[in-house]
Amino acid sequence: MMMVSNLLNSEQLPHPTRNIICRDALPCVSTVVFILCILLSPSLGRSQYKLKPSKPKETLVQPKKKILILDRTDLSTEKSPGSLSKAIPKILKTQLESERVMGDFNSKNSYYFYTRKELRKAMKKAKITKEDFQDPQKVIKLGWILKADIVILTSYRVTGDKVQVQLKVLSVKEERTVLTYTSKALADPYVAIDLFMIKHYSTIEKIPNLPPTDPSKLLILDLADQSGVTNYPYLSKRIPEIMKDNLLNIRDFNILPRSRFLEVMERRKFVNTDLKEKKNALSIARELGAVVVIYGTYKKRGDEVILSIYVVDVETGKVLYKYKGENLLGQKELNKLTQNFIAGESKRPKSVFKSMPKPIPYKYSKTVGLKGGFPVILGHIGGKTAFKLPYFGITYKQNFYNSKTAFWELELGYFAYRSKDTFIDSITEHVMPVTLSLVWDIKLGGDFLFHPKIGLGYMIFYSETNIPNLKSGFGGAILLKPSIELDYTIGKDWMIVLEGTFFIAQDVKEHRFGNFDYYLIPSLGVTYRF
Repeated sequence: MMMVSNLLNSEQLPHPTRNIICRDALPCVSTVVFILCILLSPSLGRSQYKLKPSKPKETLVQPKKKILILDRTDLSTEKSPGSLSKAIPKILKTQLESERVMGDFNSKNSYYFYTRKELRKAMKKAKITKEDFQDPQKVIKLGWILKADIVILTSYRVTGDKVQVQLKVLSVKEERTVLTYTSKALADPYVAIDLFMIKHYSTIEKIPNLPPTDPSKLLILDLADQSGVTNYPYLSKRIPEIMKDNLLNIRDFNILPRSRFLEVMERRKFVNTDLKEKKNALSIARELGAVVVIYGTYKKRGDEVILSIYVVDVETGKVLYKYKGENLLGQKELNKLTQNFIAGESKRPKSVFKSMPKPIPYKYSKTVGLKGGFPVILGHIGGKTAFKLPYFGITYKQNFYNSKTAFWELELGYFAYRSKDTFIDSITEHVMPVTLSLVWDIKLGGDFLFHPKIGLGYMIFYSETNIPNLKSGFGGAILLKPSIELDYTIGKDWMIVLEGTFFIAQDVKEHRFGNFDYYLIPSLGVTYRF
């Protein structure tokens, strides 16, 4: 845009040596690149000349999977223990480790098998006896208390001099029976288990690990609708959002995003009414690694809404607090209801909202993104332009001085346009803005984030021309970039980004301050958080 302006104002256009290259801009490019290199240094804000010897990082070897093996009964006599009750689990452990080594000989991650001492302690805590091993739900509860990934139940039946082995494999995270295997009657149980490994080891490997439990994780589920046919289904989502906002106004909580438990519900084919059951709420919370879950119901009656909300300890399944309240159906009234719930729970001697640890200190959060849009040129030769290529941008963002709410963002962009003026119809401008912005992170309700930004940068022009006696070349402009961005979280680490950017550019060759060009660029993109 600046290059075209200079060309129009020129009185010496036909001169063969006239060049529209803004040569004075090239030193500015070098200066801006040098400043950006300093700002983007990993040692931002610290001395860049004091080198300290780096300490080798200690790596902790994590078990590949945690497996709980439970021996049930001798099905031929219905008694336990028998001589094979200890032998079969030992053979199973040996075969699992053997298959693991054969699959990846260099792997340092071995399986972890729970000891009898650990098992007895967990059974006492869960109040589970050996007779309860017939109930898959109680077995999964035992596995969850031990933080096991897989539970394998073993049993056998002796017929004459042959033995028949039965194995049942359960996934603790998914809370389901993955497979049941019954061998043929064989003389050696080792052969039976070997055949099981050949057929089903790959299935065992695919069973997902239980996520680590974070003592600061809080899960707030949608409320189950008990109104029957209603015109207010949005309350199921809206009331928990108000509750979340009121909690975050008190202090920082690690509240799991709504999208996380919706993924679990979809996979397990849960519907809204399933959320009124405590066992379903606990099941979702355990899979997501939360320590406390809040669930409940709402019922619309006339112009009023009645809430029943429960706070439950995920490990024990104990209801820590129960709240019931009703009020008129309105934004202020719903806000008052959730505030009363929080105030009531906070008065308890061992209040969850007071005793829960704060989230782990915020560490570097980085994002990379792609976006595209169609620029609107508002400058002094504005409207008469035809775009050859829309705007494309690549962004990189990370925390500013380890801040939780402030970030810096580097953006590299590109677009191209051609003037519709007859005189300069054969000139195409390639525009490449490079900006460094300061970004603020503002949380909105639900999965939305709002980011106001202010940035400085440099806009590089390349003028491509077919006019005789004129050469193609570079130009440049100093750039001010205010913008606003709205993010919506999808899944765990991805976000959809809607941004409105306003570029204010001052040509470095123009000596009169105030001779600006203006660009408005609405854009849509996606970012990945890591």
